Amino acid sequence: MENALDEVQKEKIWLNSGGFIVIQQTEAFVSIDVNSGKFTGKKKAEENLSDKINLEAAKEISRQLRLRNLSGIILIDFINMTNPDHNNELFHVLQKISEEGSG
Repeated sequence: MENALDEVQKEKIWLNSGGFIVIQQTEAFVSIDVNSGKFTGKKKAEENLSDKINLEAAKEISRQLRLRNLSGIILIDFINMTNPDHNNELFHVLQKISEEGSG
C-alpha cells in the first residue's frame, strides 16, 4: 500500500469502481475531472455506473482536498447523469461531506 506522500504526488487516482479522478493544480484554480475508466456498455448500466462513480469520486475528492491541503477555486467535472434523482443524491452527498469537513 502506498503512503500518503506518494499518493498526493499523483495526478491520477483510481477508484474502486473502476473509474478515476485527475487532479491538476494551476495558479488560478484546482481542476478535478471524474472519468468512468474503460467502461463500455448499455445505456442503463452506464447511468448506474456513472452514479456510482460520481458518488465514490465525491468522497475521494474530499479526502484528496484534505490530504493535499487544497483550497480556493475548485472546479469538479463529474460524469454527466440524466436522472435528476441521481443529480440530487450527488448534491446531498457533497453537501454532507462539506459540512463534515468544516466542522
